[in-house]
Amino acid sequence: MSTTLFRSDEREAVENSFGHEPLYSLLAGTTRRIMSGAETLVLHPAELFYQAFYIIDTLHGLPPREQVAWCGVELWDELYDYLRHEKQVAAPQGELQLAIATIMQAAYELLVRSADRRYLSAAAALKRALVKESGDSLSDLLDSEFHKGFKRLDEDEQAQLISPYLQGGRYYSDEIADLLDAMPSVAAGQEAVSAAGQEALTSHVRIAPRKKSAVMRVLNAIYKAGWLVDEEGKRLTNRNTALRQILRSAFGIDCNHIDQLLNPSNNPDNAAKAKEELQELIKLFK
Repeated sequence: MSTTLFRSDEREAVENSFGHEPLYSLLAGTTRRIMSGAETLVLHPAELFYQAFYIIDTLHGLPPREQVAWCGVELWDELYDYLRHEKQVAAPQGELQLAIATIMQAAYELLVRSADRRYLSAAAALKRALVKESGDSLSDLLDSEFHKGFKRLDEDEQAQLISPYLQGGRYYSDEIADLLDAMPSVAAGQEAVSAAGQEALTSHVRIAPRKKSAVMRVLNAIYKAGWLVDEEGKRLTNRNTALRQILRSAFGIDCNHIDQLLNPSNNPDNAAKAKEELQELIKLFK
């Protein structure tokens, strides 16, 4: 049985909302060709589209040196951790490598074909990391398959299609995250009544509009401080799981995009903003 990152209704929702976008169609066929040989972890075009633009949208908020460092040093391991531990994908190592390499190659292709010089160093770092982790053979295969996907457009047409996105104010990954977070949760609908017949607790507390990321940053600071523990009093080791459980129990929110909330791509001053928010809270205790 194959594993996907989104539920079937989530994939359908993303495809319905973004399938008309030219950049979606450019990536969709290539995704299907590359994934045709996978048996366990089979990326759907909607999933690849989200992951590729999560990379691109994150780069928007980073200075050039941090772009290169993230793409060249951190990104492969982040994606591996996301698939293996956050999504708990039990796929063979080779299929994990294929999925991660495909995601990174998709972001690389979009950046390079845009001809936007601001991102060429980050794109080069992406490709170097991809080759280092997955090898020349897989890299060459991906080069060939993405070339097929883009060949219906010449270089100028590709740049004219991709560059406006890089220069504009849209963030596909944020839009998709909001779309998925607004969908009904399967887990919420499956919560069972306890053996003693107790009814499941339902919180009537909600986070104020446009304050979700701020609340998440506060909770993240509490987690980092080690103030959250498990039932045995041991320090928690999975931040995303802990924060997701807090959101669900305290605020009735089922969120599968913790990283996106903590690092919104359209907020380049995220660290400074978090510090300011925490300082405002500290004042309340004086």
